[in-house]
Amino acid sequence: MIEKFFGKEKAEDFEAMLLQNNPRNSLKKFFESSLAEGALILLLGLALAFELQLGEEFLFALPIIAFIVPLFANYFFQSLVFEKRKREIEEAVPDVLLQAASMPSNSSFSNIAEYLSRQDFGSLSKEFEKAKLEVEKGAAVQEALGNISKRCNSPIVERMALLLKQGFESGNDLSSVFRETAEDIIETRTILKERSAALALQKMTLLFAGALIVPLVLGLISGLIKGFDFAQVSELGIGLAEAQRKELIQTALTTSQLYIIEFAILASIFAAFIDSNLKKSVIYAALLIPAGLAAFYIAGAL
Repeated sequence: MIEKFFGKEKAEDFEAMLLQNNPRNSLKKFFESSLAEGALILLLGLALAFELQLGEEFLFALPIIAFIVPLFANYFFQSLVFEKRKREIEEAVPDVLLQAASMPSNSSFSNIAEYLSRQDFGSLSKEFEKAKLEVEKGAAVQEALGNISKRCNSPIVERMALLLKQGFESGNDLSSVFRETAEDIIETRTILKERSAALALQKMTLLFAGALIVPLVLGLISGLIKGFDFAQVSELGIGLAEAQRKELIQTALTTSQLYIIEFAILASIFAAFIDSNLKKSVIYAALLIPAGLAAFYIAGAL
């Protein structure tokens, strides 16, 4: 299914990410769990709709929400797990380079990989253990290091792998290069952490406002307006006629829903811009729009 929508390469990359998070994961299990969660959301949504007597619009949107929300929520969860692992690996890279710099210049890759795999570098130690096994099975050192870079999908790890490749290919003593690179990576990561901390709050505020705050406020206001008794005002001969008033209220409700969608799209674009990946705006919007509309309908029915 995912191959039809995103292509074979994207599907393979996503499945590789699932396997990195958990060797027992697969695309099939991912979709099965998402559909099971969607069925549960659908049942709970139907029960809520009958209890609160929600309109046909909510019943129409509910199956779409029940399918999309678990799918993208699980995708985000797996992405967060992978990103957490990647950050852990990136933080260990300077220590690995310093350890590599302390090794004798004539050390073989197997010896270095075995030594690093026994160190307390978390997931990166496991990556060197995998690389050591690959070399023992006949793979070239360059290929094993390239596989580490591919599995981690990180420019910092890629740079580390490239330096190690150059070191083993040239046979020269690159201790000073490793140390300088380690110091450079530490300084770069410090700057990036400060930038991420400053932008994280802005991103979460945008997403929270688009998914909950703005729709809830508009939904509560629309519910209050629908609950007003305009009969006495009409008897006094002031204000709009009954038909005009209903048309105006319906226009206001439609406009509010369009505003929620527009706000969700803009919030998604800004959040993706903060992530330096505009492609994520589609994913954010696919989550925010159904969540925002659902919050609007529920708040309007209270």
